[in-house]
Amino acid sequence: MFNFVQSTRSKYGNAINFVESVKEGKVAVNEKNDLCNNLGYSLSGGKISLAELDYEESREYAEKMIRDFESRNMFVMIMEKMNESLVVICERMNWDCYSGAISFKDTKERSNAGKPGTVKCEDEECKKSIKSCNEVDYILYEYYKNKLEEIIKYIPDFERKLKLLEENMKKSKGNAQKYPVNCKQNVNPDVREFEEIHTCKGNS
Repeated sequence: MFNFVQSTRSKYGNAINFVESVKEGKVAVNEKNDLCNNLGYSLSGGKISLAELDYEESREYAEKMIRDFESRNMFVMIMEKMNESLVVICERMNWDCYSGAISFKDTKERSNAGKPGTVKCEDEECKKSIKSCNEVDYILYEYYKNKLEEIIKYIPDFERKLKLLEENMKKSKGNAQKYPVNCKQNVNPDVREFEEIHTCKGNS
């Protein structure tokens, strides 16, 4: 599923039209970076869009990113395994995440699920189209999902620690937003630095 905002859906109608427009260079940079290889773009820390890479270019770029991350011993968390990822972080950072000494806050996520802007993929052609502009993300995801599973095997008493962390999370109260309300307002990724986009400098 592409989580289109209403304005994007109004312009392109469906995911296939959107991806075709990306390949033809007809999509605004912020739109294509939000929906095509967004993970790779965000992790790269650069300003070069990855949306128009073909399959071979995507594979080459993703493998280069992985080599770079591995050389710096980076750990990439997995969204649907967020709690498991947090246990790994707690262990690596030697944080006490299990006794209640640390409070956890749920992050509010933007979602258009069920709203008019949502564009769902119901057939293989649509899914293939979306994947074609997200190859970097697919490669990164598979690599780090498998790596997380391997890391977990070597954490002593992992299941008990995961249960304690989840119990602690349930006891924690309150929410924390990822960005201030107007964080990304008027940001042009072509001219603004990565740090500014992600720390909201000057976006008031």
